[in-house]
Amino acid sequence: MKRLATLAAAGLLAATGAAVGPAAAPATAATTPPVVRVMPLGDSITWGVGSAGGNGYRGPLANLAAGQSRYTVDLVGTMRNGDMADSQNEGHSGYTIDSLRAGVDRWLAMDRPDVVLLHIGANDLDHGTQAGAADRATALVDQIFADRPGITVIMQGLVPTSPGLNNQLTASQIAQYNDQLRRLAPTEQQQGKHFTFVDAPALVPYNAPNPEMADGLHPNDLGYARMAQTFYTPLDQAYTNGWFTGGAPLPEGPLLTSAMTGHTVHVYRVTPDGLLQSNDGNYDTGNWSGWTQLGGSLVVSLTAVATGDTVHLYAVTQDGLLHTTDRNYATGGDWNGWRYLPGSQIESLTAAATGDTVHFYAVLRQNGVPRTSDQNYDTNAFTDWHDLGGSQISELVAATTGTDTVHLYAVTQDGLLHTDDGNYTAGTWTGWNDLGGSQVTSLAAATTGTTVHLYAGTQDGLFHSADGDYATPTAQWDGWSYRPGSLVAHLAASADRQYVHLFASTTDGMTHSQDADYGQSTWNGWYTL
Repeated sequence: MKRLATLAAAGLLAATGAAVGPAAAPATAATTPPVVRVMPLGDSITWGVGSAGGNGYRGPLANLAAGQSRYTVDLVGTMRNGDMADSQNEGHSGYTIDSLRAGVDRWLAMDRPDVVLLHIGANDLDHGTQAGAADRATALVDQIFADRPGITVIMQGLVPTSPGLNNQLTASQIAQYNDQLRRLAPTEQQQGKHFTFVDAPALVPYNAPNPEMADGLHPNDLGYARMAQTFYTPLDQAYTNGWFTGGAPLPEGPLLTSAMTGHTVHVYRVTPDGLLQSNDGNYDTGNWSGWTQLGGSLVVSLTAVATGDTVHLYAVTQDGLLHTTDRNYATGGDWNGWRYLPGSQIESLTAAATGDTVHFYAVLRQNGVPRTSDQNYDTNAFTDWHDLGGSQISELVAATTGTDTVHLYAVTQDGLLHTDDGNYTAGTWTGWNDLGGSQVTSLAAATTGTTVHLYAGTQDGLFHSADGDYATPTAQWDGWSYRPGSLVAHLAASADRQYVHLFASTTDGMTHSQDADYGQSTWNGWYTL
């Protein structure tokens, strides 16, 4: 097997250390607090304008959450601001309610929060567009719940003592806005939605003694500390009430998938802004094409499957809908254009092929329920989606052995591993079984002969592998082994003859590859794509 040329040696994935692999039912797994993904959403107050370190209320909120041990808060968002370690947020200076509505679908899909901390409306009132502001905020709240059913939204009202940057905010305008949104809470809760409204503290104005505001709109650090407590109290209570449970941490780095045609691997990745790129590596010549842009945007999950010389690419977009495009690499033609496939409210997707039929396995946004459907590319028939059984799944991968059997591997929200085998000739599934392994955050699988090679990234960013031989009715697994590598975010794998080509994105946004020769039981080193 040729190692592909023109690639620099990878440094980030060259780390070594103790063999800390996913262990079967480790004693520490039960005591590891779940990670709750919290999105601070709003305007410049969420961003942190007026605070010395740029952290706003997020810094003291993180400190309050760190003072308890039931759960861990992971702040998420596409923006970073402040000198705190976990500075991610969706605080957009100058944004109005409608500005947030224009971007919130993508932000929610990319960051998958369990909780949204919402503080918005000051710019609407300060800019003289207070008419209908509470109605627009209500529409924003409903949009969040439509995007992510089951999410928790905690909304903090506007500071009642804020005069605005132009001194045109009045106490009555703020009170009217807050009152309408306060009345929204019982209505949303009666519909089964996890929404609560909390009153913002009455901060001491900036032109008074011992001020808690930096100007007419933004708090200073004293004011932000009070806002943080106002958010933290209902956040902690919502966890106690079971509104959210959290789970294993989600890795941050480019999403990856890959497929083989002949001896060429096609690697596809999703950029942080939801765009698609591809890179083709020919293992006969040792050359890569280099990363090129594909059509498509707002992608939050991606998987690829080859049938013959054709790669079928499937993308889930921020609205939870499923799209597909195909390319025949033998003819040298281009992609045939994106088109819709049936399916909605999808969180993530994987697929596998038996013959001319591609089997889809989707995780739904609500409760992590897995569903499956099939597309036969010979007859163009599509079967309806149906449940596979199970819930609380965060990731699925699939591999095939023989001509008719698909093996599914699931990571549940507690970071544990499970498997289910489907025989498409017999039309039967074995049902979910524990596989052994914990603290898993990313997963990939590939098959050589009758053996499925499973690769896992764990919460510490390390990389592990295990092999299961399906030559007998009950798979024989050899146990998890540590492999050199660190900072692993997402994994993909494709098999060609006795080789598996493994791809990893790292938390610095880079993509790397490594090749395993299972005929010789050898691995080469990581290299950067």
